[in-house]
Amino acid sequence: MIKGWIRKMNRLASLLAISALITACGGGGGGSDSGGGFVPPPAPKGATISVTLSNIAGQQITEISPVQQGVFRISVKDSGGNPLTQEVVSATTTLGQLIPDTGTALTDDQGVAVLYVAADGANGAGTLTATSTFNDVESKGSISYSITTTVPAATRKLGRINSSGQFVEGEIGISPTGQI
Repeated sequence: MIKGWIRKMNRLASLLAISALITACGGGGGGSDSGGGFVPPPAPKGATISVTLSNIAGQQITEISPVQQGVFRISVKDSGGNPLTQEVVSATTTLGQLIPDTGTALTDDQGVAVLYVAADGANGAGTLTATSTFNDVESKGSISYSITTTVPAATRKLGRINSSGQFVEGEIGISPTGQI
């Protein structure tokens, strides 16, 4: 009789322990993404940033010189590939003069922000890093380039400016004229 009573109590204690475990787990498996169970909510996704470098005419380049300014086009898209408009893009460079000096621009209707870089007297290789914050997630994109301060020989010309303001190649003018 005592053994029968002990068996019943063991079964009751086991049933109560299992019930307590299921209750502590949030009911045994609703699969909710609200953060109340075992499955954490998905982390917010930031933007995708891609950077290209071109000349003023839109041709892709890798080198900036005193006669060829660089145009950085920074494309900002959400995780679905849709352009993000009116997003602030901040950029920094390791070489060259960034224009505007603040290094910030807004994306347009296509999700593209435009910044410029000019040679500033130093030769070398540099990197532009662009950042934007979307869904409280900071995203980055970068591109490497080089700067030369050498003006190509084909670009250099020797000449003078005549009285009508035209450049005359191959002639040297002396001013003032007449007796000194």
